Amino acid sequence: MIQTMLTFPAIDPEIFSVSLLGIELALRWYALAYIVGILIGWFIVVRAVSTPALWADNRPPLTREQVEDLVFWIILGIILGGRGRHFGAIWGLGGFWLPNAAWEASWAALGRF
Repeated sequence: MIQTMLTFPAIDPEIFSVSLLGIELALRWYALAYIVGILIGWFIVVRAVSTPALWADNRPPLTREQVEDLVFWIILGIILGGRGRHFGAIWGLGGFWLPNAAWEASWAALGRF
């Protein structure tokens, strides 16, 4: 039986990095995916809220300012949740907020092999 394999290209997880005052800041591919996803979602929700014909009684459930507040809290949740998961894994914390079985594969998507 002949086996054929596709070789996975060696893609650097960092798009670019900048050193500022001795601190290395890097933009990674998964961070770019988060940024693009948040911006696209924000655009879609603002467009939907700005189209009164989509809603009953022509009244959208949120104002534009409320959408911006929601996006802020979503971003804060992503940052705090990701850091909490990261430090929980480092310190070996388990429990209800840090599942270990099926969710371990999610680290591969973040470049943490």
